Amino acid sequence: LLRRLKTSGPEEVRAHPPHWLARSETVKGIGIVGDSLSDEYRFYAPDRVMARNWVEILASTRGFHFGDRKHTSRSGAHDQRFAYNWSQSGATTTSLIARGQHTGLAAQMTEGAAISLAAVTVGANDFADVLATSRSVSAMESVLERASSNLATILDSLLRINRELKLAVFTAVDLRASPLLRGALLSGLISAPLSDAYGSAITVF
Repeated sequence: LLRRLKTSGPEEVRAHPPHWLARSETVKGIGIVGDSLSDEYRFYAPDRVMARNWVEILASTRGFHFGDRKHTSRSGAHDQRFAYNWSQSGATTTSLIARGQHTGLAAQMTEGAAISLAAVTVGANDFADVLATSRSVSAMESVLERASSNLATILDSLLRINRELKLAVFTAVDLRASPLLRGALLSGLISAPLSDAYGSAITVF
């Protein structure tokens, strides 16, 4: 007999026994730079606040350490993100660098923060932005070149601090199967050549 678990909201996330591959003791601390894939959902009312992303889930259920919570001004007065999480919703590789996500995390490590793993979740918005703006195949090619160069800069800046640092680099997400883009593709707002260029750029990146 299956019974629905009654909870009062996303805050009630139950801890689970440690999995042999997902144990908090495997890493001292995890630093993050990136976009909305990693930016904590609890600070984005009214929609995302009802869910939790991978960072929040691993912190709640597995006890992984992303730094203590601290006040920031990114999303409002009640914003208390994990100290090692520098990700920001909507970030591209260019804005990540401009806003100093990577240098902020690097500074924490230089100052002695116990971070042994850095997660980099960026790139999807670089390519999706072309679909929403110029919708140009040539622009997609330019973005691929720029995003690849930016990613190398981001990774190099972190590895210069600690060559033993472990990096988890997330693959950029191909959004063509999502409701966000599927309708635009079916209606012809996004042409077949542009769709192909987008898919190819994601693969190369």
